[in-house]
Amino acid sequence: MLLTIFFLTLSASGFTAHLSDRSDFSLVISARSEWKRTAEAVDDDHILRMEIALSFNEESYEAAAKALEEVSDPSSPTFGQHWTREETAKHFSPPRNHVREVAHWLNDSGVPRDTMRLSADGARLSFRTTAGHAKTLFQSKFYRYRRDMSRATILPNKYSVPKHVARYIDYILPGHDEPERIVRRSLAARSLAHIHPLTARAAGTAGRPIDCFKYVSPDCLRHLYNIPTLPNDSKSHSNSSLGVFTPSWGTYLPDDMDMFFRDFAPNLVGQRPLLMPINGGYRQDEYKLIPFNLEANLDYQYTMSLIHPIPVTDMQVGDYSQVGNLNTMLSAFDTTYCTTALNASFDPIWPNPTFRPHNYNNASDCGRFVPPKVITIQSVQNEANFPAAYLRRQCLEFLKLGLQGTTVLAATGDRGTADQLGGCIDPHTGNVTGGISGILPGKGNVPTNITISPPGGVPPGGREGGGGEEGGTVHFSSTWPASCPWITAVGATQLTETKTTWSLGKAFPPETALSVNGTESSGGFSRVFAAPWYQTQTRRYRHHSHHQDRDTDTDTDTDTDTDTEHGDTTAYLDNTKINGTTLRTLADRGLFNAHGRGYPDISALGKDFLISLYGKYHLVRGTSTSTPIVASMIALVNEARLKSGKGPVGFINPVLYKYREKFVREVEVGVVGGCGFGTVFPASQGWDAVTGLGTLDFEALKEVFLSLP
Repeated sequence: MLLTIFFLTLSASGFTAHLSDRSDFSLVISARSEWKRTAEAVDDDHILRMEIALSFNEESYEAAAKALEEVSDPSSPTFGQHWTREETAKHFSPPRNHVREVAHWLNDSGVPRDTMRLSADGARLSFRTTAGHAKTLFQSKFYRYRRDMSRATILPNKYSVPKHVARYIDYILPGHDEPERIVRRSLAARSLAHIHPLTARAAGTAGRPIDCFKYVSPDCLRHLYNIPTLPNDSKSHSNSSLGVFTPSWGTYLPDDMDMFFRDFAPNLVGQRPLLMPINGGYRQDEYKLIPFNLEANLDYQYTMSLIHPIPVTDMQVGDYSQVGNLNTMLSAFDTTYCTTALNASFDPIWPNPTFRPHNYNNASDCGRFVPPKVITIQSVQNEANFPAAYLRRQCLEFLKLGLQGTTVLAATGDRGTADQLGGCIDPHTGNVTGGISGILPGKGNVPTNITISPPGGVPPGGREGGGGEEGGTVHFSSTWPASCPWITAVGATQLTETKTTWSLGKAFPPETALSVNGTESSGGFSRVFAAPWYQTQTRRYRHHSHHQDRDTDTDTDTDTDTDTEHGDTTAYLDNTKINGTTLRTLADRGLFNAHGRGYPDISALGKDFLISLYGKYHLVRGTSTSTPIVASMIALVNEARLKSGKGPVGFINPVLYKYREKFVREVEVGVVGGCGFGTVFPASQGWDAVTGLGTLDFEALKEVFLSLP
């Protein structure tokens, strides 16, 4: 996600002393940022509004993670006993002593108490002061930054605060006299990697069955994953729901929807997803461009076809000139988060001061909406574009959703160990380097949502990028939000090629990891989040070796006779070898974090999906296709549980990992590379960093969840 990156956070070295008794908060600006420091000086008498986000009690955070474990671990006596909104908000209020200590320091430093303002939930302390006083208070210098013709914003080079209060501060927002109001130049790249048109309607229709070995349709997915069709005359449970995160300007086209439905779901012709208009929820069909229409068409054509009559909701986020992001969506579910965690340097802020048609001139929709019970996110970003504190706060919101019974799924991306734009990590700076930049043709500053790979090519940072087969000069990227441990991360597979034609009842060929023409199911390890409990529980594993013969371009997988007890991620790193070298050896070289949360968790088919776009059928591939499929399965599981008198499943990862033998089809063939390596992560027995645990048998999955309280 090529967002403007401005954030003040503790320096990477921890409490690094500026003076002997102070700790530094440093300014983080992405290497891809278009903001430049100007020569405009900030007068000492200029009034700034300073805001300090108070830290959560570490014990409270750990208690919340433990609470999520207790409501989502099938062996827990409180499994499925999800929290209310009120219970969640009360738990996450910062301790009062944090507020007192920071307020005492400010008052002792010349900030009158009557000028301080504490947010309603006690999570943010703000005050107004002059730039001259702020320079002394934070031992900093303030500069003006500008991007193109946008209004300048005021930022410091860094902040420094006494050590005794630094531990109570999560982060410090940049000084400003009012929140920045600008159009976001770019959004997260969607994980839909490739599209090409069919030369004819060769795929078939509802009246002419298609070849499921060559193309993917809703019926093909039903046959492959054992997904039933709900009766046309049935009614869904009132609490069943599935929501698709869709930034503004992303728009499905009604004519394309009906074309697809006529061929594959005739009973849905004329039906549309529900609309959740968050901060404007701007949709348009005037500009018909792939970045606006492709993802939305895919998402709603498949989710609606697979789970009808369960309602599908278009969570349309943002207005005409401010495209919403994940924080915009999360704020609409949580008033506290909306009033304490939004940062004008990252997040669009409402009301939008530009009075023009389709702009949202109301206050931000803080806590206005109830989240669907299943949320699917196809946007893919890079962890390195954000400070760790920002990621932790956002990840905490996903934890809260799990506590309240909502399942969140996210695509991992389509560039192997690179990010969705082909970017890798500079080992010297930690910033993103390489990759595709720029904006596809669109309207003015409207961002593109989808990356389209060059025909037949390999994106920068892919197998041919970096430093070559034996080790690149760059490190591996971690994709966001898939790397958040409280999300179910979804990878992609493809069917093994076969020369036979599919017919009803014929067995499908095995699935392998998605890897075709530069599109590779992304996977890896977070650099911010440690491996969670459900990935560290020990299991018996067999040693696995992968060898790539560069002369014949063949891959060989072998098992040894040695079994060992390990957690999932540890077993993969220690037991899997690439050309004789264990993966842990690569981690020891700094290429990725061996102790990080591994992703994906699960996978589904992600190649040759038929979609209707601009009156023609096209084939698309990527984790943008697989993620809504898994989300649809979870929505159907919820429907079955709700109708049996039980609650929604909520955070599903503990069940996926604990009962995998009952419903997971392991994928043990395939390998991905990237960031200078042609071969890095192979699919293997057990969990792997390409396809996760494998793919799902829906009926078996449903039976397991129905057997739980």
